[in-house]
Amino acid sequence: MTTDNDKPDKDVLQDVLLDVEQVDDPELLELMAFIDEMRDSFQPPRKEGTKRKQGKRRETKKRSSSYLTPQNFESLDRVKRECQRLLKAKKSGQVSKSRITDISLEIILKDFQQHREKSILARKLKEYLDGQG
Repeated sequence: MTTDNDKPDKDVLQDVLLDVEQVDDPELLELMAFIDEMRDSFQPPRKEGTKRKQGKRRETKKRSSSYLTPQNFESLDRVKRECQRLLKAKKSGQVSKSRITDISLEIILKDFQQHREKSILARKLKEYLDGQG
């Protein structure tokens, strides 16, 4: 008979830091969903349509959390610094990881709309899914 004391300790922090698709523990997935829900509920509401000094209306942005591979996470930092140097950005906020991610996503989604199954996204997802089996 196996008791809880006989089971090796589970590294819950490691599971939390993994890509959510790799987590197979239903209790951990439920906890992660609860944490996301609570985090969102404590964020102050954003004012819709705030104005800039020039009188233009600022685009309302939505917050999103994503899980990145360690390689992509590190590459994003590196690319941000390289873009700041290449584009000679005067302010650090002009080139941000969020802006790079948003632009990249826009490009990928347009490519998907135009090329569907031949798009970069579809091909990479197929490679990923084929590697899973």
